[in-house]
Amino acid sequence: MKSSQIPFDLGVRSALDRQDFFVHDSNRQAVSWLDKWPTWPSKALFIHGPSGCGKSHLVSVFATRAQAVMLEPSHQKSLHPVELADRHQAIVCDGIGQKLEEEFLLHMFNAAHEAGKYLLFADCSPAARWNISLPDLQSRMTSIPSVRMFEPDEIAMSAVLIKLFNDRQLIITPELVSFIINRIPRTFSAVQMFVEKVDREALAQKSKITIPLAKQIIEA
Repeated sequence: MKSSQIPFDLGVRSALDRQDFFVHDSNRQAVSWLDKWPTWPSKALFIHGPSGCGKSHLVSVFATRAQAVMLEPSHQKSLHPVELADRHQAIVCDGIGQKLEEEFLLHMFNAAHEAGKYLLFADCSPAARWNISLPDLQSRMTSIPSVRMFEPDEIAMSAVLIKLFNDRQLIITPELVSFIINRIPRTFSAVQMFVEKVDREALAQKSKITIPLAKQIIEA
């Protein structure tokens, strides 16, 4: 019997370069919009789609290209909109809809507009579904172009699965890819969760990632 070990969390390099992003029908429109920057018809864009569909990866690529600052929900209480607009040519707001600070966001809109800077939003829900009470903010959020990203098909799922294993410096066979894709939910988040679990279990068991191990994780 193989001995088991507690795997150390060594950290995983997440490949976030443009060449690592798989362009497919599920995200092609969003990629096209970001590729058009800085010639957007307005200086703001809203990308929405389900968890795990690749929004954060895509906006991270954009942030690097545009030398943008990335804002998370917690930053709304610690950063000043005018200073952000003065220091950066673009501001990326990833996932702030669930913990929205309306006054902060309204001031940021105004500061970015006055400074001629760009705003990019990424969230699971479109702005029209945000619970916004300030009429001015509601008007601004719903007036900017909005692009939807979708859950992937089998081809996209396979590409992302291979990418996530490559991020961990792991190589898997086409047979294993097919086995996994046909048995897990068709979402990028499901792929991410599976890769994390199977990699951790393989390390704990000191084994390679095989079909029997994949089956064990899927059926657990």
